Amino acid sequence: MSEIKKLDPLTLPLTGLQVIEASAGTGKTWTLAALYVRLVLGHAPEGGGVTQGLYPPQILVMTFTDAATAELRGRIRERLAQAARYFHHGEQPDFDVDDFLRTLRSEIEPGRWPACAERLDVAAQWMDEAAIFTIHGWSSRMLKNHAFDSASLFQQSRVEDSQQLKLAAAQDYWRKWFYPLSSDQLGALQAIGSSPQDLLDQLGPLWAREDKAPHLATAPGQTPDVIIQAWEVWQLQQQALASHARLGWTPELVALVTDAATRKAIKNYRANWLAGWLAQMGAWQQGEPIKPDTLQRFATSRLLESGWAEAAHHIAFAHIEALSEHLAAEPPVAELAQQHFEGRVALQTAAQRYLAAAQAPWDLAQFDFSASRGARSRKRLSSVLTTLGQAPQWRAARWALMALIVVNLAGIQLWNYQEQSRLASKRVAVRDLLTSTFPDVKVVIDAPAQMTRAVTDLQRRTGTATGADLETMLLQFYTMAPAMPAPAAIEFAAGELKIKGIDPAAKGAARMATKLQGMGNQAQLDGDTLVMKQERRP
Repeated sequence: MSEIKKLDPLTLPLTGLQVIEASAGTGKTWTLAALYVRLVLGHAPEGGGVTQGLYPPQILVMTFTDAATAELRGRIRERLAQAARYFHHGEQPDFDVDDFLRTLRSEIEPGRWPACAERLDVAAQWMDEAAIFTIHGWSSRMLKNHAFDSASLFQQSRVEDSQQLKLAAAQDYWRKWFYPLSSDQLGALQAIGSSPQDLLDQLGPLWAREDKAPHLATAPGQTPDVIIQAWEVWQLQQQALASHARLGWTPELVALVTDAATRKAIKNYRANWLAGWLAQMGAWQQGEPIKPDTLQRFATSRLLESGWAEAAHHIAFAHIEALSEHLAAEPPVAELAQQHFEGRVALQTAAQRYLAAAQAPWDLAQFDFSASRGARSRKRLSSVLTTLGQAPQWRAARWALMALIVVNLAGIQLWNYQEQSRLASKRVAVRDLLTSTFPDVKVVIDAPAQMTRAVTDLQRRTGTATGADLETMLLQFYTMAPAMPAPAAIEFAAGELKIKGIDPAAKGAARMATKLQGMGNQAQLDGDTLVMKQERRP
């Protein structure tokens, strides 16, 4: 073992591995700043003078907390600025220096002092880019700079509390292995728990042990689904054995056991103990659970050991014996699951990781536990779209889709052209019909409306009744309501007819307005008044 020497910041070698042991308040920060000055100058104590020095980005300083990082950066900057001033100006009345700087300056040739001062000043101004990090900050930087080699994300965030990540992992494990279980298989989880939080509680000691002593473990031979399937087979056999045993446990058998215990034919089965055991067996016979120890007391081998030879002649005790042995052979689901929890993935080379990542249907974001479910879904969708758009095996489908889109667009354009042509032809025909029928119409703006007005004017000039005349409206009204009593009053003005005194409760009154509307009128029954006017059509 190397001898422990007293620390001298001027003579401590700057190469190799050097360990400094110091307690609180002994000047660790001062010593680090002094060694930093020597590294910048390239100070070599063994030969004196300076060699090739380093600049702040080339010197790595690591500490534990962010606050300590900021303090250390400021202290080193001040120390570099102080050394630069001392190497440039020397002793000054208003400038205090310590023996470390005096000795350091004296060991360097005076002709190199200006260059040293300039180098120290540049280093002090360069401290914003100094490699001073916390342990986790440096680790995060290395993972980002070597993302491909470490198979990690380019952008990462530090997680202060890993408990939520552990719970998310337990929930993912629970969903993967336990959600698909049937109701009959859920009994296998009794030893594990009823929720992901119970599973996490059981994993706590395993995680703590792994943190203290990390190790590699081989993957287990059985996955949880195989373990639970084996338990399900055992459970089906247990139910059949329990059914036989319960059928054999009859009141006659209980009386027989009680009588034997009273006669002392069964050793160590005292009356006060036996009463409690029989009560538990009675509840078990009705379907309640029972302790295996209590059930074993009424097995054939146990009763024979207690001196009751007659037990061998009763098949019910043999059924209880078989059930007890089967219960003792229950598959150790919790132990096998724990082995699965402790399993590790075998180490892979960088080439193997690249190949696995390239062939996987997901990207490395699967390890980003802080991502939300929506973000994961969006990333999966993006991966699917990328595969469909770039994968060679989907090239034929992409060309077929593009051809389908082009054909549909061409069909839509052709249909639109035909519809436009048909509509234009119809407009021309209506315009020609209007101008040839009514020569007074010189300019066609709205052909349907102009034709309607022209027909109406022609009917009025020839004395023909139109739909807006009183006679036409009254005829339509009495056609729709022949059985209704005569109205109390009739008002007609500006093409609007009001018929008053209509009984809304009369037969056909409710449907009358609807029928009039079907004849091209605007009709509405307002209380005992029917309002009619010809519907204007374009």
